[in-house]
Amino acid sequence: MKKFLYVITILLISTICILTAIKYKDINNYIFFKNPVRIVLITDNKYVRQTRTVIRSINANKSKKTNIEVNVIGVGLSKQDIKKIKSESKLKTKIKVIPYKIEITDLPGGSNQNPDVTRADYAKFKLCSIFPNTEKILYLDGDIIVLKDLSQLYNTDIENYYIASVDDLECGWVDYREERYFNNGVMLLNLKKMREDNIEEKLIDYKKNDKINRLMTQDAFNAVLYKKVKFLPIIYDTFAQEYNDKYILEILKIVLKNNFDEKLYPYKTAEEYKNAVVILHYTGTYNVKPWFDWADKNSESSKIWYKYAPKE
Repeated sequence: MKKFLYVITILLISTICILTAIKYKDINNYIFFKNPVRIVLITDNKYVRQTRTVIRSINANKSKKTNIEVNVIGVGLSKQDIKKIKSESKLKTKIKVIPYKIEITDLPGGSNQNPDVTRADYAKFKLCSIFPNTEKILYLDGDIIVLKDLSQLYNTDIENYYIASVDDLECGWVDYREERYFNNGVMLLNLKKMREDNIEEKLIDYKKNDKINRLMTQDAFNAVLYKKVKFLPIIYDTFAQEYNDKYILEILKIVLKNNFDEKLYPYKTAEEYKNAVVILHYTGTYNVKPWFDWADKNSESSKIWYKYAPKE
């Protein structure tokens, strides 16, 4: 009888915990959360809506088997901002907001950088310190949409690399090293290896002494990490302005001209390419970014963004 009462008591306590978790949208703390895809986003109070849009697209397109851990580094967020971001938590998607203050005050902004990219971007330099016990993360910019499950990307072997990323085919100013240059809006990072080689300090030192100074953090990542970069297929960081038949054909010409690895760019038609895209990135000028009034709201990429975007 005592054993029966003990079992009943345990079941009641477990039920109460689960119901409480459901009520407060924290059920992921009460389920077996195995091998999550660890994602990192950075936002300030100007990019909360865009950050929520990224999370919504991840949730909508992930596999039922995939556990997602979203770590949002928040710079200058209000309690309401944090509440809105956490409201996007779903079953098997855990969201943590990490309040962060940018202490790097002596670094210049990029001369060619869009004004909507703020100094919060410098938190990218400190990822090893912010996540001291984490070996690998998938960093994503806030101006993207995820169209497919991220497990395959996250499970890419980068044991001998600092980073896996995608060629930035639109940056023609690669004059300080070899011709390949990656976009740092999507980065699979080996934090363990980066810590071992003191990469965080090297990134900051490079930026302090950067005489060219075109972009906020991207030049620094390329200059410091280029010896240990694993290049990924273009489907993992497709620019929104390229998401139409005309530009896809132009990309194929660039790929052939520069003799890039054909395994990364195997697509022969626009339709084949577009159907394979995993991450759509709204990088570049304002007219590409759907949330601005003067953007083309009727473009295919804009319609995709508004499919996931909250109203406010």
